[in-house]
Amino acid sequence: CKLVITTSDNQKYAGTGWLVGPRCVITAGHVVHEGGRRGRWVKKIEVIPAMRGSLRPYGTLVSRRFYSVNGWIKNGNSAFDYGAIILPSPIGNRLGWFGFGNYSTQVLRNSQFNTAGFPVDKPYGTMWFMAGRPAAVFPTELNYYLDTYGGQSGSCIWRMAQGQRYAVGIHVRGGCPNEGTRITATVYRNILAWKRL
Repeated sequence: CKLVITTSDNQKYAGTGWLVGPRCVITAGHVVHEGGRRGRWVKKIEVIPAMRGSLRPYGTLVSRRFYSVNGWIKNGNSAFDYGAIILPSPIGNRLGWFGFGNYSTQVLRNSQFNTAGFPVDKPYGTMWFMAGRPAAVFPTELNYYLDTYGGQSGSCIWRMAQGQRYAVGIHVRGGCPNEGTRITATVYRNILAWKRL
């Protein structure tokens, strides 16, 4: 999903998110909250599933209901940079959603990582894909040399298993290498709880 974020002071910026249930979109924590005790929640997010340039085949859903975790909203700790957007209607029942899992370090090191998102250096509303091996797997973070740009924060990092896509992380920072929040057991439980909202 392409995300158009309106901040508390009416600034707009772009992000990416992905469905994990009928109403739940997962994204980076900094997409929904600035991080840290002085940070503020965003005002609203326009969620545009499967956007293709100027085409919005499933319309736009506007949400004002967001979640993250204390490690991000109180401390701004990058290990906790993930969050959720709860949609006003269950569009996931029509479109489907990603699986997600808490995989071992060994499985992740031997996986191919995939990501897709909406970088702002490409034509507006176009989704771009990249795949490759991980650079490093840490207890709460994934590193990879997949090509990303601003606007892709919140993109899903997934692996294929039995022909299905399973999220293993959330893209949060570009760099050399890029960084993602790893889906640990705790992250898994939080996503599962948000999915049920």
